[in-house]
Amino acid sequence: MELMIPYNPGSLEQVDRLRQLERHATIQLIDLGAFFSRPYGPAAELVWAQNPGNTRLVKIIKGIFDPHQILQRSKCL
Repeated sequence: MELMIPYNPGSLEQVDRLRQLERHATIQLIDLGAFFSRPYGPAAELVWAQNPGNTRLVKIIKGIFDPHQILQRSKCL
């Protein structure tokens, strides 16, 4: 499931409310046993914190298949 909520990024109030909603919803979903296949943004920290062993394993595997981190979102070609 993906949820897209339109908001005004220039409105600090709307940005803050959306961040709070994202955090609250992520915590609720984790507590209910939800599976996150591609966590990103602030929610990713909450998801990865649930299983530190898995987080280390994913980093090791990513290091094998992407040693130069060219698939990293923040890097541009």
